[in-house]
Amino acid sequence: MKRKPPFCVIFKLKKKDLPTITLYESNTPVKDKMIGYVQFQIYPDRIDAVDVTIEPHFQKKGYGRFLMKILQAYAQELQLPIELSSLDNALPFYKKCGFTKKPRQSNNLELIWRPKRKRKKK
Repeated sequence: MKRKPPFCVIFKLKKKDLPTITLYESNTPVKDKMIGYVQFQIYPDRIDAVDVTIEPHFQKKGYGRFLMKILQAYAQELQLPIELSSLDNALPFYKKCGFTKKPRQSNNLELIWRPKRKRKKK
């Protein structure tokens, strides 16, 4: 069985930049080894995924879904939905990641992912 190379995930929450989750091919962050990233904006009632980019030669290999799972885990912890606007060709990808069309939107390219509600401890 072929072994995948190690990779590195960097989660940045700097005040001056958009928060970013970046995935690198090697176990250290080297710019020319970047697989992709997701940039997002955090609001009191939601997270907006602003930019999701995977380098072309890494597409269709599960890395985009991996980045979205990291963002979804973060949103789950904060109990915030993730909203985004999508291009037509990316709709199947986002639907596989659990996104649905936003209700009451005339534009079918506005999508939302909702976190599961946390159960209250007794």
